[in-house]
Order: sequence, then structure tokens, then C-alpha cells
Amino acid sequence: MTIFFASFRIFVRIVGVTERCAGGISYSVMYGMKLYKAVLTAVLAVAVVCVGGCNRQKELVEQQDEKILSWLQRTYEDGEYDILEKGLYRVVTIPESGKGVPEAAQGDSLYVMYEIYKFESSLSRTKSNLLYTNKADMIPEGVDWDRDTLRFRLGDGRVMRGVEKALSGAAPEDEVIVLMTSDHAYGDHTVQQLPPNTAIAWCVDVEKVMNN
Repeated sequence: MTIFFASFRIFVRIVGVTERCAGGISYSVMYGMKLYKAVLTAVLAVAVVCVGGCNRQKELVEQQDEKILSWLQRTYEDGEYDILEKGLYRVVTIPESGKGVPEAAQGDSLYVMYEIYKFESSLSRTKSNLLYTNKADMIPEGVDWDRDTLRFRLGDGRVMRGVEKALSGAAPEDEVIVLMTSDHAYGDHTVQQLPPNTAIAWCVDVEKVMNN
């Protein structure tokens, strides 16, 4: 309806600036009507393309979600993973010595080492699937990636929202795997060597948590 009214306003403006001829029908109005139809046809064509693209995007995300969930169910048969929301999952491995302290809450500072991978049908932690890491021994030769421990405050927006949500409650020495569909990650954007509409996995080693 919005598209229709927008195109109709174009037609009204065209008609509004015309003058009627003696016979009562203006050539300009007739021309305006033709132009209006052409504009409306073009607008509707664009709308159809946009709707089709949105539907394909939705289907792709659904497929990614099914693949992630299928892999989790195969890998963690005991169900030791968390569904944070649709398309966003977390697996937490705590040290043998038990859960550390303190546990991260909103506003706390975390110090982490991490790896980011493409997720296709499974999580394959290989260099061919590696998108980014700050672990020096895993950085490909000739690549200049930051080797420093990542420090950020939970909730400050420095890392993507899904990762922040997954790290809530994390403690020192926890390993947290965060799996997410592309709509939780970079969407249809190309980021470095990551193709658009790609599901990803963050593998995070929590080194330190500071309560603020």
C-alpha cells in the first residue's frame, strides 16, 4: 500500500501542473496517466525483487540454523549446549577443577583469546576455515593480525551482540563456543575473507574476568 500511495502522489503532482484544454481532456493528463502506469509498474517490479530476496535470505538462515542444531545434537548427545535464541547457541566447557570466579556480568571486563571460523555443516577448527584469531601460533604466515589479548567490557558493543550474550556468566578458564547464523553475525556484508550470508563460530578462551 505504501508503494501504491507513493506512486499515486507522483501522478497527482503530474496532473496538478497541467491545464485542461477546450475539449475538457488534457493531453498532459493523458500523458501523465501513462507515465504513472510506467512508474507504478517499475516500483512494483522492484518490490517483487525485494520480497523475493528477503524470502531467500530467510530460507538461507533457516538452513543454517538447522545445520548448526543438527551438528550440536550429533556432537553433544547429552544436550550440553544452550539455546540462547533462535540461531544463537553456546557450548561452555569448564576446567576440571570446577567453575572459576568471578562470573562475568553486564559491565564487567573480560580478557579473552579467540578464534573465529566459518560454519558450514560442522565446526571444523582448521586453518582453511579460520577467519580471524589473536592466538599467535595460529595466525597464518604473512598475515598481520592483532596478537594481543582482547579486553572489552560486557555490554559496550565492542564485540557482536551474540558473543556478548554468550559470555554472560563466563568465568576464568572457561572455553565458550558460540555458534550463530548469519543474521546474528555479519548478514549480507562481506567482511575480509568472509563471504556474505555465512554462519560463523567463535571459540573463546576466557583468561580473566574483572568485576566493575
